[in-house]
Amino acid sequence: MESKDGMSAVDILHVRAGQNYLVEDFTRMERLRSDPVVLETLSRVAQEIGFDRVRPYVMENGSYKAMPDMPFTQWENPYFTVDSPAQEQGDTFTIYQLKGGPETRDYRFEAYESLQEAGLAVDRQNYDLIYTAPLDSKTTLEDIYRTFNLDRPADFTGHSLSVSDVVVLNSSGKEEAHYCDSFGFTPVPEFFLQREKQLTPRELLTGESIQTPRGNFLVTDMSREQLEAAGYDFHHQSEDGKYLIMGNGTDAFAIPAQQESPIKAAEMTTEQNYNMIDGVLNNAPTMSELEAKAKAGEQISLFDVAEAAKAEAQKPKQPQRPAQKQKKPSIRAQLKAAKEEQQKKPPQREKAQELEV
Repeated sequence: MESKDGMSAVDILHVRAGQNYLVEDFTRMERLRSDPVVLETLSRVAQEIGFDRVRPYVMENGSYKAMPDMPFTQWENPYFTVDSPAQEQGDTFTIYQLKGGPETRDYRFEAYESLQEAGLAVDRQNYDLIYTAPLDSKTTLEDIYRTFNLDRPADFTGHSLSVSDVVVLNSSGKEEAHYCDSFGFTPVPEFFLQREKQLTPRELLTGESIQTPRGNFLVTDMSREQLEAAGYDFHHQSEDGKYLIMGNGTDAFAIPAQQESPIKAAEMTTEQNYNMIDGVLNNAPTMSELEAKAKAGEQISLFDVAEAAKAEAQKPKQPQRPAQKQKKPSIRAQLKAAKEEQQKKPPQREKAQELEV
């Protein structure tokens, strides 16, 4: 197709080896994108012939530079859009392979069971999208594995499909992720989950370092539980016992050792309710109970005797109330009481006096 202003002939669509899979995107050229004939032709060819991948060109130092081609579904063109045949059908397969670098070293070419044992997950963030193509209804995962090992497409830039790769099948709007395992494929629905970024020991360094006979170790503010959840295990302890060294086979960090007091350790074995662990042996035998055991001929612990004596000494003493003095009744009360007592007595009979005649 030629531009009408006579500048030059520019390929809009490039059909290679009879395959309608690639489009050369020159639509960002100012004069071409303003020509409605160009956009109309490109749209019609895309709909009637179809293409799967796009190679965009960008302006650089006064000329257009070809960029790496990409799946049509990832193409972002502000001047013209069209649904690809794959999108219309909704059936595609996509191959993901692990990113390069040390952060994915422990994942690379590992069986799914090995990842599970190591506490690792098949996380989308660790993968690059390598290839997308239409999915035929008769195509199976084994067919895809065979094709991308024995007869890889010319535009496939990844390595042969192997263990740790992920194949996502998009059929009728439903996505399923499958992990290429040692034998066959294993479903990995967790591949689509968005995971929160996990803190690392290096992100919480305190700025201190600890020297032990085995080396110098940076101190992290993570707890032992957090480190163990991140794959770190106890390695050794500093000579003074104040720090624990936690390692994962590659890195090691120091954390303060939280030493429990002997009284708390004893509480763990005697307290009936863990919520009552407070440094006091509430369920320890009392002095009277120990005396009863001794009288019965049972053995008693000197530790229990000492703790019982200490507990009794710490008990708050009950203040003794002074004996109340009996108040002396008032004179009026005494007279009233005497009168009441007199009324209780029967009246005395008077002796009849004999009159002499």
